[in-house]
Amino acid sequence: MSQTQSSAGAPATVAFIDLAGFSAIADVYGDAAAIDVLEIFESMVREALAGYEPPIKWIGDEAMLSFPEPELAIQALGTLLQACREEPRLPLTRSALNHGPVIRRAGDLFGSTVNIAARMAALA
Repeated sequence: MSQTQSSAGAPATVAFIDLAGFSAIADVYGDAAAIDVLEIFESMVREALAGYEPPIKWIGDEAMLSFPEPELAIQALGTLLQACREEPRLPLTRSALNHGPVIRRAGDLFGSTVNIAARMAALA
């Protein structure tokens, strides 16, 4: 399948996690401080998910993750959220997940499963 072709219907658990108030950090403390916080967060995401190896797509200060099963997503997010909570240099995090059919296209995920997870994370 080429990069421009898409695959529909395969289920996945899609999770989003982001830093609440990241823009305010940049506004108050400056871009360099915000990037320092982002680098800490990115490192923690990679470290907490090392045993799970989900694809990680970065969207600014937000990560979109994909897991084959909800149980794996819950385990991985639990580890990550606990680590973030214990890190005093990070602001609060918001996260959500949803399981259902996704459209895989050019290494990305699309569809209502993804959209619902993103909306729930924004409301968290």
